[in-house]
Amino acid sequence: MVIAARPRSSHGVWELLLQRILVTIWAFVIFGVPESVQSAFVDLYLVVTTATALISGLPVIAAVVSAVRSRGARVQRALTAVMAAAHLVPLASWQFSTSGAPSLTTYLSPTATVVVVAIGVVVAGALTVLRFRSGATAGRAAT
Repeated sequence: MVIAARPRSSHGVWELLLQRILVTIWAFVIFGVPESVQSAFVDLYLVVTTATALISGLPVIAAVVSAVRSRGARVQRALTAVMAAAHLVPLASWQFSTSGAPSLTTYLSPTATVVVVAIGVVVAGALTVLRFRSGATAGRAAT
């Protein structure tokens, strides 16, 4: 979420990702060398998971913007607020804690991570159902 809010102020993270991408490319170039196969797939996994973590806040921001812009969708606003809170509470807790954890990933317990993901999945599913229902209702009213 911090990266999504201020990507230009987080240079070290982007440099790390670029380095991982270059190492992954090089590991695939020298694919026949012993241990390069394992290194290639481990580095590819690291690139994908790091990139996913860096942009994970963007869908939450998009949902909040959409909920604020839509008029009369109280349920959408409430669901979006729950999802935003589920993402922001752990982030704020980590930022203001004195634990010394270097990242949110090391700060959160696996249970807390599962709860945040589960809330996101449930809210995304509920918002999708609401969208299709409102589209079906609008379609029936037009005919």
